[in-house]
Amino acid sequence: MKVAFICAPYRGSLFTRLRNIWRARKVAQFYWKQGYAVICPHMNSALFKEEDGHFLEGYRELVKRSDVIFVAGGLTKGMQEEVIHGIRNGVPWEISVSYGILGRSDG
Repeated sequence: MKVAFICAPYRGSLFTRLRNIWRARKVAQFYWKQGYAVICPHMNSALFKEEDGHFLEGYRELVKRSDVIFVAGGLTKGMQEEVIHGIRNGVPWEISVSYGILGRSDG
């Protein structure tokens, strides 16, 4: 089974974070149904303090161990860092919008 990492916006006001968690959850559910084992940081560390960089370091490690990164939503600075980290470690990425695939890298 391939492992997919969900890369999506997170930060903002409490309302924005809750909305982003809900959206990432929907994307994760879609890819579970497609047969992937999904890592969804939004669900794993929902509402953790943003200042706690320890879990961000952990997610960079999980990006390296993933088979693909699915990018959903507008690309933020943090998302760019995750994708670049994946590219440097040979992890391909795909852009996912409204549960459809719009683009992909070669890895």
